[in-house]
Amino acid sequence: MPQPDRLCRLSTEQPLILLRRLIYYIVSTQSMDDTQSKNLDSAGEIRSDLPQYAAVWRRALGGGCDLFILMLVIGLVQRSTPSIVHGLANIGVTLIYYGSLLSLNSRTLGQRIFGQLVLTEQHKRLSASIAIKRAVWIVISYLLLGAPFLMMLFTKKRQALHDIATNTVVIVSR
Repeated sequence: MPQPDRLCRLSTEQPLILLRRLIYYIVSTQSMDDTQSKNLDSAGEIRSDLPQYAAVWRRALGGGCDLFILMLVIGLVQRSTPSIVHGLANIGVTLIYYGSLLSLNSRTLGQRIFGQLVLTEQHKRLSASIAIKRAVWIVISYLLLGAPFLMMLFTKKRQALHDIATNTVVIVSR
């Protein structure tokens, strides 16, 4: 018969083991999907002439960095605006942040830090109109409590709702 101390230790270790296995599975499946495995050269390396879609973890970290920057800027804007317009100011700051950076650089500050680039599905830089549409769809995703961002887990090109709606992809910049 197992000792009670051993039972407690097993019950607390099992979730950690399961979590470690889940993380390993997600990282290993996100690092190379079916579309990328077809794009290997004879040595098993990814061909350098083809873009590599950014992994979910990389996109999540870049998005988290962007969210942190937005929170700082929105906090400063809210200090200088009346409370009645805070909601509109938040949306305006978010649209300006994403719209301007994506149209100028095809990436936000968080995406730059984590080595990502946003391109059209034809692998061209974003025009101003596509960047603004993408910014509007990102705001809609925020208003829906971030649920549309989870679509990245289920698409081959790791696209969220705002990517699909604007025909864009996020790749690893070289």
